[in-house]
Amino acid sequence: MKGLVILAAVVTVTSAQGNAGSRNPIFHIECGDSFGDRVTIGTEVPVGRYPWLAVIGRIDPFEEGFFNAECGGTLITNRHVLSAAHCFAKTFKPNLVRLGEHNVTSNDDGAQDFTISRIILDEYSFTTKQNDVALITLDRDVTFNPRIQPICLPFRSDLRHNKFVGNLMTVAGWGRTEDPDSRGSDVPLEAQVQVVTLDRCQEAYGSITLPSPIVESQLCAGTGGADTCGGDSGGPLHYLDLQEERYYLAGITSFGKTGKCGSAEFPGVYSRVGSYLEWLEFNIL
Repeated sequence: MKGLVILAAVVTVTSAQGNAGSRNPIFHIECGDSFGDRVTIGTEVPVGRYPWLAVIGRIDPFEEGFFNAECGGTLITNRHVLSAAHCFAKTFKPNLVRLGEHNVTSNDDGAQDFTISRIILDEYSFTTKQNDVALITLDRDVTFNPRIQPICLPFRSDLRHNKFVGNLMTVAGWGRTEDPDSRGSDVPLEAQVQVVTLDRCQEAYGSITLPSPIVESQLCAGTGGADTCGGDSGGPLHYLDLQEERYYLAGITSFGKTGKCGSAEFPGVYSRVGSYLEWLEFNIL
């Protein structure tokens, strides 16, 4: 979604983002194309299926060259990644974004590392968990290739305010595969989750006395079995437009019930990206 150098060459191309009259490069980009086979539930993500997947973390200062993956993210321009604000609400913040990654234990899979030069949060509240969105600016432009591509943002009028209730979405990331003490996966895994109503979500989390209700800027998904888990924070909730055959970023993985990944009782909670488009336009120049 970003990057004047690369995007200047595609300004005249009809974009899936819409609003071609805007000068903001967020609108002038080819996006959401998958270079892998379509989703199969609960399995390893084939190389190239989700080329916008980012791993966010730090190089371990005590183990030379070891990359400590902490959160997920989604490439939206050739200079910007979206993730969750809570990933940066700690003393030792992630400082590196890895794109084109597959196996985090391998050093020869063509992944590229980018230093984080700026992080913008949108009034995130650690207490209420609302506005759990982080816009990351990379230290340099990304050169797109089949394994590194941006996802589309839901600027289309039928997507911008859509709550997606009943839709099957896809989640993907390097998070834990079991609960609660397992380690993260070496390779990205994917699963399908169904979006549920906010009332259903509020009913579930009201039982554990969240300090604030589930709000319109959030989505809830998951009816048991498949879910995001620890280490998936900040990663994408995908919506696949079957007519366009393009992926759109519907949500950002925010939180779930501690120790209850995949529970039918507690859906996963996501920041609804459509609620933050104006904020993104303002902050991506």
